[in-house]
Amino acid sequence: MATVNITADKQVLLDRLQESQRTLLAAATAVLEQYARICPEAGRWSVLDVVEHITLSDRGMFKRYQAGTENTKPVNLGADAFIQQVGRNRESKRSAPEHVHPSGRFASLAEALSEYGRGRAEIAAFIENSDEDFRRKLVQHPVMEMDGHQLFLLIAAHSERHSMQIEEIKNCAAYQAAHRTES
Repeated sequence: MATVNITADKQVLLDRLQESQRTLLAAATAVLEQYARICPEAGRWSVLDVVEHITLSDRGMFKRYQAGTENTKPVNLGADAFIQQVGRNRESKRSAPEHVHPSGRFASLAEALSEYGRGRAEIAAFIENSDEDFRRKLVQHPVMEMDGHQLFLLIAAHSERHSMQIEEIKNCAAYQAAHRTES
């Protein structure tokens, strides 16, 4: 296995998670509660739905890490960029697994964002306080088999993907019409 700098890897992960959290919060906190449930069209998610999904996804991916096994494969640094690109890509639509579909678990956007923040804090604290080499953990994910470091990169990229989705929702006709009606 290639030699890795665990401290540097941890800082990369913490920075990526923090950056993606800032991006999501910037997109979602600009949404007033009365607009949080507006869907661009039938069958599409609202801002509240997106935040619920990302909150559940973060939690689920962290559980995948915890259930991972020892990784004896060589480090594939090339997969890092691929995973981040796939995680952010809004051009190809993917169906989320049923267990991370929004189902109205949160009464408000504020509640959903609070839970998202709690989950992110838990992940960040784990990374910060761990002595593990995350590259030595093999994780099974529907995107592909990856090491633990790559899974944490995917968590950040996935959040960025959905931050873009929130911006798309805010620019949709239904959302814009609701704003015009209130003005």
